[in-house]
Amino acid sequence: MKEEVDNENLPNDLFYLGKLCPRKHDYQNTGKSLRYKSNFDCKECAVLLRRQRKNSRLRIFPNKNAPQPEGILIPDNCYLGLLCKNEHDYMQTGYSLRNNRSTCVICVSMKSRGTQAKERVERWKKANPDYMSQYLQAYYQTNKQKILQKCKEYEKTAKGKACKAIRRHKRRARMAIAPRVPYTASELVAHFQAFNSECVYCGTVENLTVDHVIPIAKGGHDALSNILPCCLSCNCSKQDRVYSEWYLQSPHFSIARLAKIADFLRLRKDTEGINP
Repeated sequence: MKEEVDNENLPNDLFYLGKLCPRKHDYQNTGKSLRYKSNFDCKECAVLLRRQRKNSRLRIFPNKNAPQPEGILIPDNCYLGLLCKNEHDYMQTGYSLRNNRSTCVICVSMKSRGTQAKERVERWKKANPDYMSQYLQAYYQTNKQKILQKCKEYEKTAKGKACKAIRRHKRRARMAIAPRVPYTASELVAHFQAFNSECVYCGTVENLTVDHVIPIAKGGHDALSNILPCCLSCNCSKQDRVYSEWYLQSPHFSIARLAKIADFLRLRKDTEGINP
């Protein structure tokens, strides 16, 4: 709603003094913004919006027929247009040098230089195929203890443990010629977090391992749709048995947990189209 007018010296009867706009446009230190009576918009905000729209149109469509500064040498097939989005000022004229396609010449040059740099790197790699391997080997020998210490620290993190488990199960799947759907360590960590990072069979949060619900030895696939978080004790007890055969005899058996596992497998089957 409109508030009472505190200042009678307004520009005309089209405005009134309302509460401050989000940009804090204070009209003559009154603590209020000058607003239109028709739509209650702040006058200063409307001016800024019109100016912004005008500048965006000018940048998209630079005026080729605008008067050019005197004494400035302009290359053939080019002209001075408004500043580009990267504000490349040509010889301190306040304009950007543009080609016949209305594109900033400096922007085009920078883009081509980036492409040329990539081509030079590729040519250098082909001319020196053994350099990187020798350099990395020498770097490893010089910083061996430091690298090993960082690897040990990384393996203690959740993502490091996930990477180690992925490598181990990837090898198992390859040796058993089992189907595999690739997944990353981050996806495995998020997958465990979906189960509150606890064993789905007994509920403990210590010594979690990767459990294939349908074992790889019995035709199971190595994919998130066949993986559940499981503690080391339950995983060793389960061995290569199907979860439905082993869990019914487990001392940690729970109907609620069994239903949760079945719902998960059904959901993954519907979303991925894989039969677990």
